[in-house]
Amino acid sequence: MLKYLIAVTDDTIVLALLLGYLFAHMTDVYGRRGRNILAGGTLAGLLASIAYVVLRNTTKVIDRSGGNPMWNVRTYAVSIVALALFILLSLPALRKKPGRALNTLTPVLAALLALTYVFYVLPTVIAYPMNFNLGKESVFSTAFIYRFIGYLLGLALALVTGLAMYQGARRMGWKRVFPIMAAAMLLNAFQQVTKGLSVLYSKRIITGHDLFVFISRTK
Repeated sequence: MLKYLIAVTDDTIVLALLLGYLFAHMTDVYGRRGRNILAGGTLAGLLASIAYVVLRNTTKVIDRSGGNPMWNVRTYAVSIVALALFILLSLPALRKKPGRALNTLTPVLAALLALTYVFYVLPTVIAYPMNFNLGKESVFSTAFIYRFIGYLLGLALALVTGLAMYQGARRMGWKRVFPIMAAAMLLNAFQQVTKGLSVLYSKRIITGHDLFVFISRTK
């Protein structure tokens, strides 16, 4: 039970915090319309995650031998571009004179961010129950039930964390929370960049020389 409680919590806690902030931000700044657009992006990420897991485990469309590193790289790329534009358009200086295009594009970027965050995290979490019964035990066995309870508790903890973040961010106001969450999102993006470069290097898409040049230029 503890194994899956810890695994699910570890995988989903950052996602819950980021989604909680995004929903609070969209609700405060763009109202129901912004929240609905973000909910659509989140739902799209969930459906894409389910489709990915089904295709990966029932067909040969997605390679199962090496995990999903190149899918992650594509997700990283979309996420980083969407984040850069989202932060730029959410700056207080631009919010003083929001135009119609700004009020439409920013929620769409937030929805795209939510989609990439969910699609990166949830396939692994959705696939956990497939490992519950490796010993061919009955679904009513104590071991299976304990694993399932730990899995559900991990999801419940993530949900409570996301709701707490949502309520806290709304009470504090988006102007106070925005710098903190922008920093957290940028840190997450930096981790995505390093992981993406690691995958590209392991796949020999980039060489050690290319990686050295990239690092030296960022100093």
